[in-house]
Amino acid sequence: MNSYEQKFSGFIQMCVDAKRNDIGVIVVSHPAVLGDNYDEVIESLSRLAEAGFALQIAGR
Repeated sequence: MNSYEQKFSGFIQMCVDAKRNDIGVIVVSHPAVLGDNYDEVIESLSRLAEAGFALQIAGR
């Protein structure tokens, strides 16, 4: 398991659960859920795209 997978295990599990339950939209509370830096955000967005999820970020 790489450092991204360790740090974002909850995010990854949420995606697995959503896929299993045929949920197509992932809603996060704020952008930082996707990562703390460019590489983490891109990794998260890539995982969402590969799984076919749409992304929504809740408003303030």
